Amino acid sequence: MVSIEAEFAEQIMIDLITQGYSGNELQEHFRKEVSQICPAIKEMLADTKKAVVEKASEKLLTILEEGELSVKERGWMSADEVEEAISNSL
Repeated sequence: MVSIEAEFAEQIMIDLITQGYSGNELQEHFRKEVSQICPAIKEMLADTKKAVVEKASEKLLTILEEGELSVKERGWMSADEVEEAISNSL
């Protein structure tokens, strides 16, 4: 299976070639773009974690207010478990 970074790198290369870059100019732009992959993925993960935590907090408050089943009884994951699952899928 091809890694996400490799897939992004391939798409970046195709895009740069389509834009007409070649030679040293292509290498320079490619290095710059590839160096931004990991920070972008980390930012997406942080945004996802924040959204999941916010949604889970809303659900948890509703459960506590209504006296319904616990989070574990519902099979929900903690924010750390969600982050770990996302990290493992990369």
